[in-house]
Amino acid sequence: MNRLLTILLSPALAFSSFGYLSSNVAKAATTAPTIVSAYLAGQGGAKTMVVGGTLQFTAHARYSDGALGQLPDGQGNRITWWDTSNHAVAMISNGGNVTAVGAGMVSIWAKIGTLKVSPRSVTVSKVVMPAVAQQPTISCSANPSMVNQGGATTITATGNSAQSLPLTYSYSASAGSISGTNATATLETSGVSAGIITVTCAVDQEGGGTASATNNVLVQSVTGEQAATNYQFTDSVGVNVHLGYSGTVYTTQFPQIMNAMIDLGVKHYRDGLSQFAPPVQYENAEMLGKAGLKADWIMDINGSAEVINSAYTNAPDVTAAFEGPNEIDADVGPQVLNFMQLLHDTVRSTPATATMPIIAPSFKTGSSFATQGDLSSLINFGNMHDYFGNRNPETGPYGGTYYNCVGYGTMQFAICWAQLVGVNEPVISTETGYESGVGLSDAIIGRYELRTLFESLNLGISRTYLYSLIDYDTDHYGLLTDSFSPKPAYTAIQNVLSLLNDVNFGQPGKLNYTLTGQTQNVDQLLLQKSNGSFYLAIWLGVQGADPDNPLTTYNVAPQSVILSTDTPIAATTTYVLDDGGNVTSTSTGLTNGSLSISVTDRVTLVALSPGQSH
Repeated sequence: MNRLLTILLSPALAFSSFGYLSSNVAKAATTAPTIVSAYLAGQGGAKTMVVGGTLQFTAHARYSDGALGQLPDGQGNRITWWDTSNHAVAMISNGGNVTAVGAGMVSIWAKIGTLKVSPRSVTVSKVVMPAVAQQPTISCSANPSMVNQGGATTITATGNSAQSLPLTYSYSASAGSISGTNATATLETSGVSAGIITVTCAVDQEGGGTASATNNVLVQSVTGEQAATNYQFTDSVGVNVHLGYSGTVYTTQFPQIMNAMIDLGVKHYRDGLSQFAPPVQYENAEMLGKAGLKADWIMDINGSAEVINSAYTNAPDVTAAFEGPNEIDADVGPQVLNFMQLLHDTVRSTPATATMPIIAPSFKTGSSFATQGDLSSLINFGNMHDYFGNRNPETGPYGGTYYNCVGYGTMQFAICWAQLVGVNEPVISTETGYESGVGLSDAIIGRYELRTLFESLNLGISRTYLYSLIDYDTDHYGLLTDSFSPKPAYTAIQNVLSLLNDVNFGQPGKLNYTLTGQTQNVDQLLLQKSNGSFYLAIWLGVQGADPDNPLTTYNVAPQSVILSTDTPIAATTTYVLDDGGNVTSTSTGLTNGSLSISVTDRVTLVALSPGQSH
């Protein structure tokens, strides 16, 4: 590169400098202006660039006569050298074209021969991409999520734009009709079948971006058999314990007792509370309460108001109900009445217990129920003890009519006796069960005790307390042996409670279904889970052994039953229990709306998952 300043002179000037021209000629000649200084300028006056961009620079000269001009000029003056101060920011060509390669500040340098041109500073920044709208988000909910056919529900869409851009809402549904253009819409189900409607909530964001979400609405049939809830069944199961029995496994091995109760899956237990209750009974009860269990306290007829209040005072987390004295036939009449009045007044006058239920006292004989008479003004529930000996829980009557109650020996008969005291009140079975080792095998007892729970709820019994949790001394009614080994009844109840476990909800639906085929002696109970699935418990309510010779078991043949429904069902799962209480499952679907079930004297559960409404 030529670093010399080239100044082109006219011949006249050249010769005059050597003194060859006359003075007259020299005076007539003009002298060409020379470059005094120069500066650089980006095209359009630009002083900034972005990485990857280019910018053309030009040089501008100031001459000795005061004139300004752009190079190269008519005298041949031009930039003879270009460079930048930082090649990591910008590079420059021989023609003054700058390419930005990195962010930062850079100076553009140039020379005209040996004359330095004033540098120009340029700021290079990273590429600024055009703003792109972020995608919006949306959630979709229904309230209520279950509606009866013909009902309506409110759909709520919650949209969010990270850039606070306007959102436009839209809705669609797989069945029924939906209307709404803002954050809420109304789904109408008139004319649709029972089943699931899938609702889609969508948003369109101004400037670009969409989002959608779905939610299912369960349409319940308004015809058919009314279901109870899964929760109603699991909440109906309780067990009797004896936490105050010193020297038994209930006190010496309480940690195992507590684990056995929790593992069983029951939510309620029943225990006696006397004026001599040891402190450890309250302590252990409170541990059960903190684990989520609730106690029905059986009160001692000799107990005072102080003893009654001690239940909540010493064990607030577990106390849930109060019960009159147990099998108190010996004191029937005024003494029982006076105590129940005390129990009522004490419980109702204490704010912490004022709304807790009070259960009637229990009696062994019909004459005691009849003699005691109506206590409904003092109680919330009647009380029955229904032991069936060696008979099945669905047994037919094997006696006459007593105290206007017909069908001696049946569960309905026991309910009738309980309502002689709890007139027009619902009934709780505070004791029922079977004794091991005196006749019936544990396998048959396992069948009977699980069936007892389903049959009890079927007949409207609010809660059933099995007697009892564990064998001790000469008492062999336990679900566990005295060494904590589970009997078949424990395993069966544990598995069924686990299978049916659910939250409480207030609107169980109906299912249109029929049972055909070999339906003789078939009993069933329809339940529904909060997700809309129905569970049909079905069994043969027959004897599994000769009640007069219980060691003689019957070979109960399975019966083929066809379940048919016009309700859309997506899938079915059949759960079968064996004689050990273990469960196996088989998943199938309906064939033309029908399902074949092999019904035995062990409870079978059929889960029916709802399909799409139409």
